[in-house]
Amino acid sequence: MDTLPLEILQTIFKLACSDGGYTGCSLSRTSKDIRAAARTIRCQAVSLIAYPARLESFLELYARECEPTLGDPPKVDHLHLVIPPSLGPRRFICGGVFTPLPQTEARFPIVVTPTTQPFTTKPSAPLTGSDMHFSSRPSDSPEYREAAHTLARLVAPHLHTLVIQRGFRCQVKLLAPTLAFIDTPFPRVREITLLGLSDVGEFIVPHAHAPPLFPAAARLHFVRKGLAGHDCLDFWRTHAPRATHLRMSCLRAPFGKFVPSLARSVGIAHMPDLPPPRSRTYPSLRALVLHQDAPTGADMERPATVEAYMALMASLEHFGNACPAQGVKAVVVPPFYMHFEDWGVKLKEEWLDRLSGGGGCWKELELAGE
Repeated sequence: MDTLPLEILQTIFKLACSDGGYTGCSLSRTSKDIRAAARTIRCQAVSLIAYPARLESFLELYARECEPTLGDPPKVDHLHLVIPPSLGPRRFICGGVFTPLPQTEARFPIVVTPTTQPFTTKPSAPLTGSDMHFSSRPSDSPEYREAAHTLARLVAPHLHTLVIQRGFRCQVKLLAPTLAFIDTPFPRVREITLLGLSDVGEFIVPHAHAPPLFPAAARLHFVRKGLAGHDCLDFWRTHAPRATHLRMSCLRAPFGKFVPSLARSVGIAHMPDLPPPRSRTYPSLRALVLHQDAPTGADMERPATVEAYMALMASLEHFGNACPAQGVKAVVVPPFYMHFEDWGVKLKEEWLDRLSGGGGCWKELELAGE
């Protein structure tokens, strides 16, 4: 290894550092020479549970690595970001009891720490040390918004994939203020995944001049766990105008206006007995993956809810039949149920799979020949 040219070493490191940061941190602890050789690579893929202290610590680390005297700055190409819940009032819509400092949140490993040492905590381990700041430094404070804004500005020019998870459990904010920290586009982002929010509109700084935020985004995956059907796809038609692949997971009944909005996007009606729209509202789309959240036992005991779920199943079946005529490949995934926190684990695994060249959340399309 001592005889290999730096360019070859960095190519090897680039291929290896695709696991969210663990390998990059490990390389930095090998030796001073390896740390220097891997400096511009080891932040290539970052998975960050952004508690206030952790976010500030990562920004301090990144700022040190960007010192002009060190040469080329490191670039974050892939970001998996978990934004902790704020301390504002909320209610659960998928069960559970809210505590300001959930013990189970330690099940999610973070690989960039104040000392840059990778670690994984056990699910039952309590949050300690700097994480205790969570209870007194909420993630909707002005200081946190400024730190998140700095992170967005740093990663925006080079980012290729982005995963954002809002909170740790299925819950709805009631009075907590929004977290606005984005005021610049992400020109190279190709894939976006969201859990816990339908779009990133709440993250946009008010009155900011925002052109399309994701002009190059091609693949969008939105996990609608706990989201009501009162929104639509207008935001994404504006901010991801070239998207070709769209996956919707955890669609639930009653579907409100969201499923009709999705149908108009591909130029069909949302039910087979309705007339189609005059034109497609999202003409760039050419592939859909649709997943319905399976009803719970409590849902099955309510006749009105069962009827709504049957209507949603009929609508998704219609998507599968009608989309090909519009030049859109549609795959309807069999219903299954997972808790919010399990979706968080699944999305990170799929993100890592995509970084290593796998199908990730798009494997059903690959099996269907897309």
